[in-house]
Amino acid sequence: MGNCCGTEEEQKPLLVSGRVGVRSGTLSQPPAGPVLAQPAPIIARSPGPTSARLHNPIKQKDFEKSIQLIATVQLLSLPLTSLDKTFQDLGRLYNEVVGNFRSLEEEIRKFKEYFLEETSGIPVLEECVAHLVNRVGTAKITVERRSKTFIEITYDKEDISKNCKGEADQSLRPLEHFSRACRHIREVLEHAPQVERNVKIILADEDRQGKDIMKSELSADAMQRATHDFHENVSKLRVVAAGTDTIRRDVEKKFKEFANASKGFFKEES
Repeated sequence: MGNCCGTEEEQKPLLVSGRVGVRSGTLSQPPAGPVLAQPAPIIARSPGPTSARLHNPIKQKDFEKSIQLIATVQLLSLPLTSLDKTFQDLGRLYNEVVGNFRSLEEEIRKFKEYFLEETSGIPVLEECVAHLVNRVGTAKITVERRSKTFIEITYDKEDISKNCKGEADQSLRPLEHFSRACRHIREVLEHAPQVERNVKIILADEDRQGKDIMKSELSADAMQRATHDFHENVSKLRVVAAGTDTIRRDVEKKFKEFANASKGFFKEES
């Protein structure tokens, strides 16, 4: 079995739970049972602006540059065990978010590579899904809402291999990349807010934590090093805060693109 995808809005379910055909389903009301429909024709279209921010190319370029600059963080060790653990735990969590973010970018890139020919080298996600649906043929796919940040698409590999058009790998591989991308979306959207909250708490408590170091029983030299390393870590956390905000906003945008593209797996019976 293969599976997919991540979501953000809990109060407005985007897809309905239940087993559906790859050309079946609804995005508004739950179907009474499996609904089968004819394959939807693929309509070629040229990509256009999808949001207001695209009207400001300078701001968009700056945002893309900030994404490129995002990197993992290495926080310095501190001699106060409790304070050191606070920083190191937060650093590890942030690095996990960065890792999932970079993996998400890679999965999207690999997914789109399977549709370069059909899209004339401009693989818009929504159009790629339409081509994937066409390749899958009459095979069945199940779409379920699993949690606030996870919509799962499951399928049987043998069913895909038997009923798809062309080579099975041309359907199975992009489905796998789509599924993994959605899992990375879920991981980022679940943990990025936690990083942001914890960074705010630490930065708001910076003065008290600095005083704790000064009140410790460290030697003068050790206290000086600890104070220096503490302020170095605080400076790094400000970079972490900016990076996490950039990641979250970018993945929220990507989630909306995936959620919208996922509608391509459904076609209401006419």
